[in-house]
Amino acid sequence: MKPHTTISATGQPCPASGLWQSMGYFKTTIPIKTGKEMPDYCGNHVDWMLIVPDNHKKQNKKT
Repeated sequence: MKPHTTISATGQPCPASGLWQSMGYFKTTIPIKTGKEMPDYCGNHVDWMLIVPDNHKKQNKKT
């Protein structure tokens, strides 16, 4: 079963804190907190994909 993928677009409120990666030909990553506006990338509107949620860090510390 494929894991759930969280995607958000420039200008939208961030749905989940964590490390986000821009989608498209050129890629970058940026940490964004829940509720903050999703940024543009190099002046362009882009879609962002959550690649490492903040709760992932907490889960790793428990082990």
